[in-house]
Amino acid sequence: MVDLTNLRDRWSRLQQAQPRLRIRDAAAELGVTEAALVSSRTGDGVLRLRNEPAAIVEQLHRLGHTMALTRNEYAVSETFGPYSDVSINGHMGVVLDPAIDLRLFLNHWHHVWAVETESQGRRLRSFQFFDAYGDAVHKVYPKTDEGVEAFYALCEEFRHPEQEPVLTFAPRPVTPAEKPDSAVDVDAFQAGWRALEDTHHFYGLTRRHGVSRTQALRLAPPEMVTEVDVSAVTRMLKGAAEAAVPIMVFIGSRGCIQIFTGRVEQISDRSSLPVGAAEQGGEPAERRVGVALQHQQAQALVGWRMLRHFRQPVTQQPDMVRRIIHDDQRGRIPAPTRQVLLVAEPAQLAPCHEARAPARSRPRLGKLQRKPCLAAPAPLLAGQHTDADRRC
Repeated sequence: MVDLTNLRDRWSRLQQAQPRLRIRDAAAELGVTEAALVSSRTGDGVLRLRNEPAAIVEQLHRLGHTMALTRNEYAVSETFGPYSDVSINGHMGVVLDPAIDLRLFLNHWHHVWAVETESQGRRLRSFQFFDAYGDAVHKVYPKTDEGVEAFYALCEEFRHPEQEPVLTFAPRPVTPAEKPDSAVDVDAFQAGWRALEDTHHFYGLTRRHGVSRTQALRLAPPEMVTEVDVSAVTRMLKGAAEAAVPIMVFIGSRGCIQIFTGRVEQISDRSSLPVGAAEQGGEPAERRVGVALQHQQAQALVGWRMLRHFRQPVTQQPDMVRRIIHDDQRGRIPAPTRQVLLVAEPAQLAPCHEARAPARSRPRLGKLQRKPCLAAPAPLLAGQHTDADRRC
């Protein structure tokens, strides 16, 4: 049982000691979920909304220009634009705006709060969606005056009748142990891999053989997958930026896949991301991708499993991929806990949490215009803000 007063006190002390600490990391340090920290402020800049994610997402177009944020332990994606062309069918949904491209798994969206904070002299508003375990699945920040007005209107429309903090969440599921490699028919699995002609069939292949994605990479045909040092992830992203190569970057939470398509212009390691570039609501430089890979706990593989290119050996991959393999192949990293799949196809190099070259070209977006600090209307989310460094 989480004691609300105690939690607020500990969080306040932690913020004073580490004012730049992001709320996800603060929750881990305090031994609670991110949702518990957000909800602990209910009535003080936080409003609980009814858990009607489909209805809310269908109304997000009213916010106009927004920042969409999806993250996991290893990466964060921030894209800017409207929530247009929304289609929802049951628990599945898609957002197909050229700027904000999402795949939604709404059965994992269990809690939602409207959050209002002060950060570096600016007032930030957001809708924050969480799963049953208290982990964030998606966040939405309005970026214009008109969007802020729509934000408050949606708060009124979806206000939850109960405004007590929610501090208890379901325990996270335990990841099942992998099947021993010795129990896998490796010859049949590799034959199935070589026969693939559609990248979307890869998941079915792993299901048929009862292997995880990372185990599949480990057992893949040797000419199809090559392990490289995990620093190749950042190097490949930076190489794509330097070469102005269009890429697709897929960053996923339990309930949302956020897809970036286009050319990136700036790549920043997580350690060098400015406060405000990830979850602080500040607009970073145009088309920035933040890489939050835990290098010491990961391993990277260059795989070749794009549409109609499964039979292409590593030696015939693009020059940049061959150079990374040549420079960085150093043997298996001891005790890996995470693998990152890098995928490439001819002339269209692609890095990511999972990334690939775009299947179709899309026009480059114009430069994002930095908005002036929004004037603060009368607070709808009751309570006075006492800590200017609260993180959204």
